[in-house]
Amino acid sequence: NALQGRMSLLGAEHPETLQSVNSLALTLKAANKLEDAEMLYRRLVNAHESTSGPEHASTLVSVGNLAMLLMERGKLAEAEPLTRRVMQSRRQQLGADHP
Repeated sequence: NALQGRMSLLGAEHPETLQSVNSLALTLKAANKLEDAEMLYRRLVNAHESTSGPEHASTLVSVGNLAMLLMERGKLAEAEPLTRRVMQSRRQQLGADHP
């Protein structure tokens, strides 16, 4: 499949590979395969943190996506600190008055 091809050709943490992982996670979420989607979102967070850093926009998007999925799965206690992390990072980057 496309994801395996990108992983073989580009590597597991290449931006295009991560984009394919994100697309697969979205597809799994839409198919209500939430456990599988959660696994991929966690993988994305780890990959973005290691390649781009914890405050990078792509990392924060992945953290936010994971938090939303966790909320859908009823894992509110796990989702809350992730949501706060994204909010605090964006507030620091954009300023408290940014819409």
